[in-house]
Amino acid sequence: MLKSIRRHEHTLFSALLTVTDFLVIVFSLLFAYYIRFYTFFDVPKGIPPFLAYARLVIPVAILYTIILERLGVYKPKIDPFHLSEIYELLKGVIIGSLIVMSGTYLYREFQYSRGVMLIAFMLLAFLLVLDKIIIRSIQANMRTRGLLLKNVLIIGVGKPAQRYYETLKSKPALGFNPVGFLYCDDETVDKDHPYSTAILGHADDIGEIIEKYRVDEVVVALPGISHNILIKIIMLCEKEIVKFRVMPDIFEIMMSKMTIEEIEGMPFVAIKETPLLSWWYFVKRGLDIVGSGLGLLVLSPLLLLIAFIIKRTSYGPVFYKQERMGIDGKVFTMLKFRTMRQDAEQETGPVWATSDDTRKTKFGSFLRKTNLDELPQLINVFRGDMSIVGPRPERPYFVHQFKSKIPHYMSRHRVKSGITGWAQVNGLRGNTSLEERIKCDLYYIENWSLMLDLKIILKTFFAHKNAY
Repeated sequence: MLKSIRRHEHTLFSALLTVTDFLVIVFSLLFAYYIRFYTFFDVPKGIPPFLAYARLVIPVAILYTIILERLGVYKPKIDPFHLSEIYELLKGVIIGSLIVMSGTYLYREFQYSRGVMLIAFMLLAFLLVLDKIIIRSIQANMRTRGLLLKNVLIIGVGKPAQRYYETLKSKPALGFNPVGFLYCDDETVDKDHPYSTAILGHADDIGEIIEKYRVDEVVVALPGISHNILIKIIMLCEKEIVKFRVMPDIFEIMMSKMTIEEIEGMPFVAIKETPLLSWWYFVKRGLDIVGSGLGLLVLSPLLLLIAFIIKRTSYGPVFYKQERMGIDGKVFTMLKFRTMRQDAEQETGPVWATSDDTRKTKFGSFLRKTNLDELPQLINVFRGDMSIVGPRPERPYFVHQFKSKIPHYMSRHRVKSGITGWAQVNGLRGNTSLEERIKCDLYYIENWSLMLDLKIILKTFFAHKNAY
Protein backbone atom coordinates (compact mmCIF):
# COMPACT_ATOMS: atom_id res chain seq x y z
CA MET A 1 0.00 0.00 0.00
CA LEU A 2 2.73 2.46 1.02
CA LYS A 3 4.79 1.58 -2.05
CA SER A 4 1.79 2.24 -4.27
CA ILE A 5 1.27 5.65 -2.62
CA ARG A 6 4.95 6.48 -3.12
CA ARG A 7 4.80 5.54 -6.78
CA HIS A 8 1.67 7.61 -7.39
CA GLU A 9 2.72 10.55 -5.20
CA HIS A 10 2.86 12.96 -8.14
CA THR A 11 -0.61 11.93 -9.31
CA LEU A 12 -2.13 12.45 -5.88
CA PHE A 13 -0.54 15.84 -5.27
CA SER A 14 -1.29 17.01 -8.80
CA ALA A 15 -4.95 16.17 -8.22
CA LEU A 16 -4.92 17.82 -4.79
CA LEU A 17 -3.40 20.99 -6.22
CA THR A 18 -5.96 21.05 -9.04
CA VAL A 19 -8.90 20.71 -6.64
CA THR A 20 -7.61 23.31 -4.18
CA ASP A 21 -6.83 25.74 -7.01
CA PHE A 22 -10.36 25.31 -8.33
CA LEU A 23 -11.80 26.07 -4.89
CA VAL A 24 -9.46 29.06 -4.50
CA ILE A 25 -10.68 30.45 -7.83
CA VAL A 26 -14.33 30.03 -6.83
CA PHE A 27 -13.68 31.70 -3.48
CA SER A 28 -11.74 34.58 -5.05
CA LEU A 29 -14.50 35.36 -7.55
CA LEU A 30 -17.21 35.36 -4.88
CA PHE A 31 -15.12 37.23 -2.33
CA ALA A 32 -14.23 39.88 -4.93
CA TYR A 33 -17.96 40.63 -5.31
CA TYR A 34 -18.30 40.97 -1.53
CA ILE A 35 -15.27 43.26 -1.20
CA ARG A 36 -16.40 45.53 -4.04
CA PHE A 37 -20.01 46.00 -2.94
CA TYR A 38 -20.11 45.35 0.83
CA THR A 39 -16.97 46.99 2.23
CA PHE A 40 -15.55 50.50 2.08
CA PHE A 41 -15.97 51.06 -1.68
CA ASP A 42 -18.64 53.50 -2.86
CA VAL A 43 -21.59 52.01 -4.75
CA PRO A 44 -23.15 55.01 -6.55
CA LYS A 45 -25.12 52.85 -9.01
CA GLY A 46 -26.39 50.41 -6.40
CA ILE A 47 -25.50 46.79 -5.76
CA PRO A 48 -25.99 44.55 -8.83
CA PRO A 49 -27.76 41.21 -8.38
CA PHE A 50 -25.53 38.52 -6.88
CA LEU A 51 -26.89 35.81 -9.18
CA ALA A 52 -25.57 37.68 -12.23
CA TYR A 53 -22.05 37.09 -10.89
CA ALA A 54 -22.65 33.74 -9.19
CA ARG A 55 -23.77 32.00 -12.40
CA LEU A 56 -20.38 32.77 -13.96
CA VAL A 57 -18.30 31.43 -11.10
CA ILE A 58 -18.15 27.73 -12.06
CA PRO A 59 -17.58 28.27 -15.83
CA VAL A 60 -14.87 30.87 -15.12
CA ALA A 61 -13.23 28.61 -12.51
CA ILE A 62 -13.15 25.76 -15.05
CA LEU A 63 -11.62 28.13 -17.62
CA TYR A 64 -8.84 29.22 -15.26
CA THR A 65 -8.14 25.60 -14.25
CA ILE A 66 -7.86 24.48 -17.87
CA ILE A 67 -5.51 27.37 -18.68
CA LEU A 68 -3.27 26.54 -15.72
CA GLU A 69 -3.23 22.88 -16.71
CA ARG A 70 -2.26 23.69 -20.28
CA LEU A 71 0.58 25.88 -18.98
CA GLY A 72 1.98 22.87 -17.11
CA VAL A 73 1.22 24.11 -13.59
CA TYR A 74 0.00 20.65 -12.53
CA LYS A 75 2.76 18.60 -14.11
CA PRO A 76 4.70 16.35 -11.72
CA LYS A 77 7.54 18.20 -10.00
CA ILE A 78 10.53 16.75 -8.19
CA ASP A 79 11.68 19.88 -6.40
CA PRO A 80 9.14 21.06 -3.77
CA PHE A 81 8.80 24.55 -5.27
CA HIS A 82 10.33 26.67 -8.02
CA LEU A 83 10.08 30.41 -8.59
CA SER A 84 9.34 29.58 -12.22
CA GLU A 85 6.03 28.12 -11.03
CA ILE A 86 4.98 31.56 -9.78
CA TYR A 87 5.59 32.90 -13.28
CA GLU A 88 3.41 30.19 -14.82
CA LEU A 89 0.65 30.85 -12.27
CA LEU A 90 0.67 34.60 -12.90
CA LYS A 91 0.71 34.05 -16.65
CA GLY A 92 -2.32 31.79 -16.31
CA VAL A 93 -4.18 34.33 -14.20
CA ILE A 94 -3.44 37.11 -16.70
CA ILE A 95 -4.56 35.03 -19.70
CA GLY A 96 -7.70 33.90 -17.90
CA SER A 97 -8.55 37.42 -16.75
CA LEU A 98 -8.17 38.83 -20.27
CA ILE A 99 -10.48 36.14 -21.66
CA VAL A 100 -13.08 36.75 -18.92
CA MET A 101 -12.97 40.54 -19.34
CA SER A 102 -13.33 40.18 -23.11
CA GLY A 103 -16.28 37.86 -22.64
CA THR A 104 -18.09 40.14 -20.18
CA TYR A 105 -17.47 43.12 -22.46
CA LEU A 106 -19.12 41.33 -25.38
CA TYR A 107 -22.07 40.28 -23.18
CA ARG A 108 -24.46 43.23 -23.62
CA GLU A 109 -27.38 42.15 -21.43
CA PHE A 110 -25.59 42.99 -18.19
CA GLN A 111 -22.65 45.28 -17.37
CA TYR A 112 -20.15 43.63 -15.02
CA SER A 113 -18.07 45.71 -12.64
CA ARG A 114 -14.44 46.24 -13.63
CA GLY A 115 -13.70 46.69 -9.93
CA VAL A 116 -14.80 43.11 -9.24
CA MET A 117 -12.57 41.89 -12.08
CA LEU A 118 -9.55 43.80 -10.75
CA ILE A 119 -10.05 42.61 -7.16
CA ALA A 120 -10.57 39.04 -8.35
CA PHE A 121 -7.34 39.27 -10.36
CA MET A 122 -5.32 40.37 -7.32
CA LEU A 123 -6.92 37.76 -5.07
CA LEU A 124 -6.25 35.01 -7.60
CA ALA A 125 -2.62 36.02 -8.08
CA PHE A 126 -2.00 35.99 -4.32
CA LEU A 127 -4.08 32.98 -3.25
CA LEU A 128 -3.01 30.66 -6.08
CA VAL A 129 0.64 31.28 -5.28
CA LEU A 130 -0.11 30.76 -1.58
CA ASP A 131 -1.99 27.54 -2.35
CA LYS A 132 0.92 26.27 -4.43
CA ILE A 133 3.40 27.03 -1.63
CA ILE A 134 1.21 25.34 1.01
CA ILE A 135 0.63 22.15 -1.03
CA ARG A 136 4.27 21.87 -2.03
CA SER A 137 5.31 22.49 1.60
CA ILE A 138 3.03 19.68 2.78
CA GLN A 139 4.54 17.41 0.14
CA ALA A 140 8.10 18.37 1.17
CA ASN A 141 7.26 17.88 4.86
CA MET A 142 5.87 14.41 4.25
CA ARG A 143 8.99 13.52 2.32
CA THR A 144 11.27 14.88 5.06
CA ARG A 145 9.45 12.75 7.62
CA GLY A 146 10.10 9.71 5.42
CA LEU A 147 6.47 9.09 4.49
CA LEU A 148 6.89 9.49 0.74
CA LEU A 149 10.56 8.68 0.19
CA LYS A 150 11.29 6.57 -2.90
CA ASN A 151 14.16 4.10 -2.58
CA VAL A 152 16.81 4.90 -5.17
CA LEU A 153 19.57 2.61 -6.40
CA ILE A 154 22.54 4.34 -8.04
CA ILE A 155 24.50 2.67 -10.85
CA GLY A 156 28.09 3.89 -10.71
CA VAL A 157 30.52 4.70 -7.92
CA GLY A 158 32.40 7.68 -9.39
CA LYS A 159 32.22 11.38 -8.61
CA PRO A 160 28.86 12.04 -10.35
CA ALA A 161 27.28 9.14 -8.45
CA GLN A 162 28.77 10.31 -5.14
CA ARG A 163 27.55 13.86 -5.71
CA TYR A 164 24.04 12.62 -6.43
CA TYR A 165 24.10 10.39 -3.34
CA GLU A 166 25.18 13.33 -1.15
CA THR A 167 22.48 15.57 -2.60
CA LEU A 168 19.71 13.10 -1.88
CA LYS A 169 20.99 12.38 1.63
CA SER A 170 21.23 16.06 2.50
CA LYS A 171 17.87 17.05 0.99
CA PRO A 172 15.15 14.51 1.82
CA ALA A 173 12.54 17.05 0.70
CA LEU A 174 13.38 15.96 -2.84
CA GLY A 175 11.64 12.69 -2.00
CA PHE A 176 14.43 10.14 -2.49
CA ASN A 177 16.23 7.73 -0.20
CA PRO A 178 19.49 6.44 -1.77
CA VAL A 179 19.90 2.81 -0.72
CA GLY A 180 23.39 2.44 -2.21
CA PHE A 181 25.57 1.95 -5.29
CA LEU A 182 26.28 -0.76 -7.84
CA TYR A 183 29.56 -0.71 -9.76
CA CYS A 184 30.20 -1.74 -13.36
CA ASP A 185 33.06 -3.69 -14.94
CA ASP A 186 35.06 -0.64 -16.03
CA GLU A 187 35.04 0.93 -12.55
CA THR A 188 37.59 0.44 -9.79
CA VAL A 189 36.46 0.12 -6.20
CA ASP A 190 38.89 0.23 -3.26
CA LYS A 191 38.77 0.55 0.51
CA ASP A 192 39.41 4.29 0.33
CA HIS A 193 36.12 4.92 -1.44
CA PRO A 194 34.15 7.45 0.69
CA TYR A 195 31.00 5.32 0.51
CA SER A 196 32.48 1.83 0.43
CA THR A 197 29.90 0.55 2.94
CA ALA A 198 27.08 1.68 0.64
CA ILE A 199 28.37 -0.27 -2.37
CA LEU A 200 25.92 -3.15 -2.59
CA GLY A 201 27.46 -5.14 -5.40
CA HIS A 202 27.95 -5.40 -9.15
CA ALA A 203 25.49 -4.12 -11.76
CA ASP A 204 24.77 -7.75 -12.67
CA ASP A 205 23.12 -8.11 -9.24
CA ILE A 206 20.58 -5.37 -9.96
CA GLY A 207 17.57 -7.72 -10.03
CA GLU A 208 18.28 -9.13 -6.58
CA ILE A 209 19.11 -5.69 -5.13
CA ILE A 210 15.88 -4.18 -6.47
CA GLU A 211 13.86 -6.89 -4.74
CA LYS A 212 15.87 -6.91 -1.51
CA TYR A 213 15.78 -3.13 -0.95
CA ARG A 214 12.35 -2.56 -2.52
CA VAL A 215 13.82 -0.10 -4.99
CA ASP A 216 11.41 2.36 -6.61
CA GLU A 217 13.87 4.00 -8.97
CA VAL A 218 17.24 3.27 -10.55
CA VAL A 219 19.60 6.11 -11.49
CA VAL A 220 22.47 5.53 -13.89
CA ALA A 221 25.10 8.05 -12.74
CA LEU A 222 27.96 6.72 -14.84
CA PRO A 223 28.84 8.98 -17.78
CA GLY A 224 30.27 6.94 -20.61
CA ILE A 225 28.46 3.74 -19.64
CA SER A 226 28.41 1.24 -22.50
CA HIS A 227 25.29 1.03 -24.60
CA ASN A 228 24.84 -2.70 -23.96
CA ILE A 229 25.01 -2.35 -20.16
CA LEU A 230 22.61 0.59 -20.24
CA ILE A 231 20.07 -1.32 -22.34
CA LYS A 232 20.35 -4.29 -19.98
CA ILE A 233 19.68 -2.08 -16.96
CA ILE A 234 16.73 -0.43 -18.66
CA MET A 235 15.21 -3.77 -19.58
CA LEU A 236 15.58 -5.04 -16.01
CA CYS A 237 13.93 -1.89 -14.67
CA GLU A 238 11.01 -2.27 -17.05
CA LYS A 239 10.66 -5.93 -16.07
CA GLU A 240 10.42 -4.98 -12.38
CA ILE A 241 8.21 -1.92 -13.12
CA VAL A 242 10.88 0.34 -11.63
CA LYS A 243 11.44 3.85 -12.93
CA PHE A 244 14.90 4.74 -14.16
CA ARG A 245 16.84 7.91 -14.90
CA VAL A 246 20.10 8.48 -16.71
CA MET A 247 22.63 11.19 -15.86
CA PRO A 248 24.01 11.86 -19.35
CA ASP A 249 27.55 12.89 -20.21
CA ILE A 250 26.76 14.65 -23.48
CA PHE A 251 23.26 15.52 -24.67
CA GLU A 252 22.71 13.97 -28.08
CA ILE A 253 19.60 13.67 -30.18
CA MET A 254 16.79 12.71 -27.84
CA MET A 255 13.92 10.39 -28.62
CA SER A 256 10.47 11.97 -28.60
CA LYS A 257 9.39 9.83 -25.66
CA MET A 258 12.29 11.02 -23.49
CA THR A 259 12.25 14.08 -21.29
CA ILE A 260 14.89 16.05 -19.38
CA GLU A 261 14.43 16.64 -15.65
CA GLU A 262 16.57 18.65 -13.28
CA ILE A 263 17.36 17.97 -9.63
CA GLU A 264 19.42 20.63 -7.87
CA GLY A 265 21.02 21.70 -11.13
CA MET A 266 21.87 18.14 -12.23
CA PRO A 267 20.26 17.04 -15.53
CA PHE A 268 18.64 13.63 -15.97
CA VAL A 269 17.02 11.87 -18.87
CA ALA A 270 13.81 9.95 -18.09
CA ILE A 271 10.97 8.32 -19.97
CA LYS A 272 8.24 10.80 -20.80
CA GLU A 273 5.40 10.39 -18.33
CA THR A 274 1.96 9.53 -19.61
CA PRO A 275 -0.70 12.28 -19.24
CA LEU A 276 -2.55 9.80 -17.01
CA LEU A 277 0.00 10.37 -14.23
CA SER A 278 -1.52 13.77 -13.54
CA TRP A 279 -4.96 14.91 -12.42
CA TRP A 280 -6.37 13.44 -15.64
CA TYR A 281 -6.09 10.05 -13.90
CA PHE A 282 -8.97 11.04 -11.61
CA VAL A 283 -11.01 12.45 -14.51
CA LYS A 284 -10.65 9.13 -16.32
CA ARG A 285 -11.50 7.21 -13.13
CA GLY A 286 -14.62 9.33 -12.62
CA LEU A 287 -15.74 8.65 -16.19
CA ASP A 288 -15.06 4.94 -15.66
CA ILE A 289 -17.29 4.88 -12.57
CA VAL A 290 -20.12 6.73 -14.34
CA GLY A 291 -19.75 4.75 -17.56
CA SER A 292 -19.57 1.32 -15.93
CA GLY A 293 -22.39 2.15 -13.51
CA LEU A 294 -24.70 3.29 -16.29
CA GLY A 295 -23.61 0.36 -18.45
CA LEU A 296 -24.48 -2.18 -15.76
CA LEU A 297 -27.83 -0.49 -15.17
CA VAL A 298 -28.85 -0.14 -18.82
CA LEU A 299 -27.53 -3.56 -19.87
CA SER A 300 -28.87 -5.46 -16.87
CA PRO A 301 -31.73 -7.11 -18.87
CA LEU A 302 -29.21 -8.30 -21.48
CA LEU A 303 -26.80 -9.52 -18.80
CA LEU A 304 -29.57 -11.51 -17.11
CA LEU A 305 -30.65 -12.99 -20.45
CA ILE A 306 -27.08 -14.09 -21.30
CA ALA A 307 -26.68 -15.59 -17.81
CA PHE A 308 -29.94 -17.49 -18.21
CA ILE A 309 -28.92 -18.93 -21.61
CA ILE A 310 -25.48 -19.98 -20.31
CA LYS A 311 -27.07 -21.89 -17.41
CA ARG A 312 -29.62 -23.57 -19.70
CA THR A 313 -27.17 -24.58 -22.46
CA SER A 314 -24.12 -25.84 -20.53
CA TYR A 315 -23.07 -27.13 -17.14
CA GLY A 316 -21.06 -24.82 -14.89
CA PRO A 317 -21.03 -21.28 -13.47
CA VAL A 318 -22.20 -18.21 -15.40
CA PHE A 319 -18.96 -16.31 -14.91
CA TYR A 320 -15.46 -17.39 -15.79
CA LYS A 321 -13.01 -15.98 -13.23
CA GLN A 322 -9.41 -15.58 -14.21
CA GLU A 323 -6.35 -13.94 -12.65
CA ARG A 324 -4.98 -11.06 -14.70
CA MET A 325 -2.16 -8.58 -14.10
CA GLY A 326 -3.04 -4.89 -14.06
CA ILE A 327 -1.50 -1.55 -13.10
CA ASP A 328 1.85 -1.71 -11.27
CA GLY A 329 1.88 -5.48 -11.75
CA LYS A 330 -1.03 -6.07 -9.34
CA VAL A 331 -2.99 -9.28 -9.88
CA PHE A 332 -6.80 -9.14 -9.83
CA THR A 333 -9.68 -11.46 -10.69
CA MET A 334 -11.21 -10.59 -14.07
CA LEU A 335 -14.79 -11.59 -14.86
CA LYS A 336 -16.11 -12.85 -18.19
CA PHE A 337 -19.16 -14.78 -19.25
CA ARG A 338 -18.16 -18.43 -19.49
CA THR A 339 -17.75 -19.44 -23.14
CA MET A 340 -16.00 -22.80 -22.70
CA ARG A 341 -16.63 -26.07 -20.93
CA GLN A 342 -16.04 -25.90 -17.19
CA ASP A 343 -13.05 -28.28 -17.40
CA ALA A 344 -11.54 -26.63 -20.49
CA GLU A 345 -8.04 -26.07 -19.11
CA GLN A 346 -7.62 -29.10 -16.87
CA GLU A 347 -5.67 -30.99 -19.52
CA THR A 348 -4.12 -28.18 -21.59
CA GLY A 349 -3.33 -25.58 -18.92
CA PRO A 350 -3.20 -21.88 -19.91
CA VAL A 351 -3.20 -21.62 -23.74
CA TRP A 352 -4.22 -19.03 -26.33
CA ALA A 353 -7.75 -19.20 -27.70
CA THR A 354 -8.02 -20.09 -31.40
CA SER A 355 -10.74 -19.77 -34.04
CA ASP A 356 -11.31 -23.54 -34.09
CA ASP A 357 -11.12 -24.03 -30.31
CA THR A 358 -13.09 -27.19 -29.53
CA ARG A 359 -13.42 -26.19 -25.89
CA LYS A 360 -16.01 -23.49 -26.69
CA THR A 361 -19.72 -24.01 -26.27
CA LYS A 362 -22.06 -23.13 -29.15
CA PHE A 363 -23.41 -20.10 -27.32
CA GLY A 364 -19.86 -19.27 -26.21
CA SER A 365 -18.77 -18.93 -29.84
CA PHE A 366 -21.53 -16.37 -30.39
CA LEU A 367 -20.56 -14.44 -27.26
CA ARG A 368 -16.91 -14.24 -28.34
CA LYS A 369 -17.64 -13.16 -31.92
CA THR A 370 -19.86 -10.35 -30.64
CA ASN A 371 -17.57 -9.45 -27.68
CA LEU A 372 -20.54 -9.90 -25.34
CA ASP A 373 -18.47 -12.21 -23.14
CA GLU A 374 -16.51 -9.13 -22.01
CA LEU A 375 -19.52 -7.30 -20.52
CA PRO A 376 -19.04 -8.54 -16.91
CA GLN A 377 -15.76 -6.63 -16.88
CA LEU A 378 -17.88 -3.54 -16.27
CA ILE A 379 -17.96 -4.86 -12.70
CA ASN A 380 -14.13 -4.85 -12.67
CA VAL A 381 -14.17 -1.27 -13.95
CA PHE A 382 -16.65 -0.16 -11.31
CA ARG A 383 -14.53 -1.81 -8.58
CA GLY A 384 -11.39 -0.07 -9.84
CA ASP A 385 -9.51 -3.13 -11.11
CA MET A 386 -9.73 -1.96 -14.70
CA SER A 387 -10.62 0.98 -16.91
CA ILE A 388 -13.03 0.98 -19.85
CA VAL A 389 -10.12 1.76 -22.19
CA GLY A 390 -6.54 0.63 -21.71
CA PRO A 391 -4.09 -2.16 -22.57
CA ARG A 392 -5.70 -5.56 -22.23
CA PRO A 393 -4.66 -7.34 -19.01
CA GLU A 394 -2.77 -10.59 -19.44
CA ARG A 395 -2.58 -13.69 -17.28
CA PRO A 396 0.38 -13.74 -14.85
CA TYR A 397 1.47 -17.07 -16.37
CA PHE A 398 2.06 -15.39 -19.74
CA VAL A 399 3.38 -12.13 -18.26
CA HIS A 400 6.25 -13.93 -16.54
CA GLN A 401 7.13 -15.48 -19.91
CA PHE A 402 6.87 -12.30 -21.95
CA LYS A 403 8.63 -9.82 -19.64
CA SER A 404 11.97 -11.59 -20.11
CA LYS A 405 11.62 -12.03 -23.85
CA ILE A 406 9.77 -9.01 -25.20
CA PRO A 407 11.29 -5.50 -24.92
CA HIS A 408 9.16 -2.90 -23.11
CA TYR A 409 6.46 -5.46 -22.27
CA MET A 410 6.06 -4.35 -18.64
CA SER A 411 5.67 -0.69 -19.65
CA ARG A 412 2.04 -1.47 -20.47
CA HIS A 413 1.44 -1.88 -16.71
CA ARG A 414 2.05 1.83 -16.06
CA VAL A 415 -1.71 2.45 -16.48
CA LYS A 416 -4.88 0.53 -15.70
CA SER A 417 -5.85 -2.30 -18.00
CA GLY A 418 -8.95 -1.89 -20.11
CA ILE A 419 -11.94 -3.78 -21.49
CA THR A 420 -10.94 -2.49 -24.89
CA GLY A 421 -7.82 -0.78 -26.19
CA TRP A 422 -5.91 0.61 -29.15
CA ALA A 423 -4.44 -2.80 -29.97
CA GLN A 424 -7.83 -4.52 -29.90
CA VAL A 425 -9.56 -2.07 -32.24
CA ASN A 426 -6.67 -2.54 -34.65
CA GLY A 427 -7.26 -6.29 -34.77
CA LEU A 428 -4.43 -7.26 -32.40
CA ARG A 429 -6.04 -9.60 -29.92
CA GLY A 430 -5.75 -13.25 -29.03
CA ASN A 431 -2.89 -15.15 -30.64
CA THR A 432 -1.49 -12.23 -32.67
CA SER A 433 1.88 -10.44 -32.84
CA LEU A 434 2.90 -9.47 -29.31
CA GLU A 435 5.43 -6.93 -30.59
CA GLU A 436 2.75 -5.09 -32.54
CA ARG A 437 0.40 -5.18 -29.57
CA ILE A 438 3.10 -3.67 -27.35
CA LYS A 439 3.66 -0.89 -29.90
CA CYS A 440 -0.06 -0.08 -29.83
CA ASP A 441 -0.18 -0.17 -26.03
CA LEU A 442 2.83 2.16 -25.70
CA TYR A 443 1.34 4.51 -28.30
CA TYR A 444 -1.87 4.67 -26.25
CA ILE A 445 -0.01 5.28 -22.96
CA GLU A 446 2.18 8.07 -24.35
CA ASN A 447 -0.55 9.78 -26.39
CA TRP A 448 -3.56 9.35 -24.11
CA SER A 449 -6.42 11.83 -24.31
CA LEU A 450 -10.16 11.72 -23.70
CA MET A 451 -10.70 11.99 -27.46
CA LEU A 452 -8.50 8.94 -28.04
CA ASP A 453 -10.55 7.00 -25.46
CA LEU A 454 -13.77 8.04 -27.21
CA LYS A 455 -12.34 7.03 -30.58
CA ILE A 456 -11.39 3.58 -29.24
CA ILE A 457 -14.83 3.06 -27.66
CA LEU A 458 -16.57 3.93 -30.94
CA LYS A 459 -14.25 1.66 -32.96
CA THR A 460 -14.83 -1.19 -30.51
CA PHE A 461 -18.39 -1.65 -31.80
CA PHE A 462 -17.02 -2.41 -35.25
CA ALA A 463 -13.81 -4.24 -34.34
CA HIS A 464 -14.48 -7.97 -34.47
CA LYS A 465 -11.30 -9.07 -36.20
CA ASN A 466 -9.66 -12.00 -34.39
CA ALA A 467 -12.59 -12.15 -31.97
CA TYR A 468 -12.91 -15.86 -31.20
